[in-house]
Amino acid sequence: MLNLPCVRPLESPGVCLGIDPMVGLGSQGIILMKKSEYWALAQAIAWVCTQDEKAFHEIKNPDSLEALSTQILKYRQGERVTFRFRVEGPPGVHRKPLDYSFRESGPGAMDALVQAILSGKIHHLARHAGVGCWAPIPEGERIFLQFRIHPDDPDRPYGFGSKDFGVLKYLTPRLSIQDVKRLYPAPRQAPTILAEHLIGERLLEITAARQLTKQQAMDTCNDVKGYYRSAFERAWRKLPPERKVGRGKHGPRVHPSSGKPRSGKPYGS
Repeated sequence: MLNLPCVRPLESPGVCLGIDPMVGLGSQGIILMKKSEYWALAQAIAWVCTQDEKAFHEIKNPDSLEALSTQILKYRQGERVTFRFRVEGPPGVHRKPLDYSFRESGPGAMDALVQAILSGKIHHLARHAGVGCWAPIPEGERIFLQFRIHPDDPDRPYGFGSKDFGVLKYLTPRLSIQDVKRLYPAPRQAPTILAEHLIGERLLEITAARQLTKQQAMDTCNDVKGYYRSAFERAWRKLPPERKVGRGKHGPRVHPSSGKPRSGKPYGS
């Protein structure tokens, strides 16, 4: 039997990966693996292509070959491909052009992640086909392995096998979420967009019953998560005019030094 540092899934509800139990292992070298710390390859591809939290949460049965194939074909730079599987017959394919490209195509993301696993840039776990336990692929073996997909083999659908032989040895790899996000971080503007969105929702909520001045709205929104002034300004500009108290109801602003009315756009525009 191979001497591998096998991994045991946690038995707690909602945490267990639902993988095969260990085979013939003692108490030494056993660690616990949390589902929340690893992504299936299909989930990692979705993140690399979109950097969107919703993309990988929507994937059903992420370890399956169907999920992997869908994610590889789903993301094309410049278009989004949706597959609708039928009970009988081939799946329906719907292509939607986009105003922007994905950050990476599905095949490109898979190739990059595979190379990151083999080069050791991403911590990973793979199920050993012979022993049945989960462990990192030994460093000395990675140079002799290549990633392959076997659609006709339900027991070994995809994984890493020898370059000289067709049998897969390390199956359905899982990747460290922390390492994937380190190599492919979310765009910096994401917190900005989120703050603007949350402030916009607050503005719509508080102005539903009565109009507010800009200062009143600002005082009410300063406790929104991620609040900062420029995000509020953008959200305020998008707020419908009928929800704002315009400058005309209070007269023109007065310049603090001269005492003369200021010129400019109406308040709240």
